[in-house]
Amino acid sequence: MKILLIEENLLLQKSIREILSKTVSKSEIICLNTGAATKTFLSHEQDINLFLISIELSDVNSIKLIQEIRGIESKAPIIVLNKIYSRFLIEKLKRLDISAYISYLDNEDTYVKAIQSVLNKKVFISKNIHDESRKLVNETAYIEKNKIDFITQKKITERELEIINLMMTSKTNKEIADELFLSSDTIKFHRKNIYKKTGVGNILELYKLLVEQHFFIN
Repeated sequence: MKILLIEENLLLQKSIREILSKTVSKSEIICLNTGAATKTFLSHEQDINLFLISIELSDVNSIKLIQEIRGIESKAPIIVLNKIYSRFLIEKLKRLDISAYISYLDNEDTYVKAIQSVLNKKVFISKNIHDESRKLVNETAYIEKNKIDFITQKKITERELEIINLMMTSKTNKEIADELFLSSDTIKFHRKNIYKKTGVGNILELYKLLVEQHFFIN
């Protein structure tokens, strides 16, 4: 059995690897600590039987990484390792047919139960995750972090963010220019840069991208 563990905390990675070694006999465990390394690995190595993926990888959007994995390994069970609970996050993951959710706060027994459940084709949610699902303690923090990460990674300036917010109200370039006391040509310039930085071609694609990043969730 081939298992791929994706976790950037090397101490946690080592602990989980030891649990996997004891729980799944005759298994080949591959450990990676970045999303970029995962993409490179999967570009030439497939047929993974089980994935364990941290939702808190710092170099990629873990949701998008899981979506890409689903496109390559459509049936392989995925166990998600999570330290921030979000209702929106869990709902997104459900649509990706995740097999198990484990909190970083869970003990070894919980990891073992999750792995065994998944191998028996059952869905597993740890008690810590289940208990947190009744709260919204960290939801706002998660959403705000997601927004900040997006803005930082795309190198969006304060002025561009201001223009994006106005673009989303369906204002024309002239209306945005008048509101910000700028010229229409300046707004066109910023708009072009915004599209380039975010990798979209038009305002509809930008809107869809911002929805994915929780920009319109209060």
